[in-house]
Amino acid sequence: MIFVSSIIESISGYKVEELIENHSLSYASIIYQEDKEKVSKTISKAVREKKNWETEYRVVCKNGKILWVYEKGQAVYDNLGEVQSLNGFILDITERKVAEEELSKAKKDYRSITNLTGDIIVQVDKEGKWMFLNDQACKFWGKSSEELLGSSFADYLHPDDSKQTIAATLGMIESTKT
Repeated sequence: MIFVSSIIESISGYKVEELIENHSLSYASIIYQEDKEKVSKTISKAVREKKNWETEYRVVCKNGKILWVYEKGQAVYDNLGEVQSLNGFILDITERKVAEEELSKAKKDYRSITNLTGDIIVQVDKEGKWMFLNDQACKFWGKSSEELLGSSFADYLHPDDSKQTIAATLGMIESTKT
């Protein structure tokens, strides 16, 4: 490494001098072991294809704490087309990754709870398209949630009930706007 921004200190706890001057320590050495191959492949492919790269991975801080980072980078080529250097920036995205994990867990919990009942439970967006269907709803309509999500609930209504159900649904949507 020939240059590292001082922001690395606040992210990783390593001083710039440690990363530049210590030949046994490099930025690659602080990448979480399980993520090193993915990062290497991402950057290698981008260099080979002469494209920028974007990736998310974990780093191990000096104090042992593991953080998630987002990296965006590009290779710099000389006039013969050879890689002269790799430039990139990283951003600490740990809070976002934790929030995504919590949201994913909440969605799984919600699905589990809705599947405990024998009732059909669905969510419809303001355009009348299914956003969520529990297992009982999928069983009732004989299709997987992947097949039903995004399709119009009105397509699955009995013709005798269609007009009244759509009107009631639109009424509920309108009442939530006030």
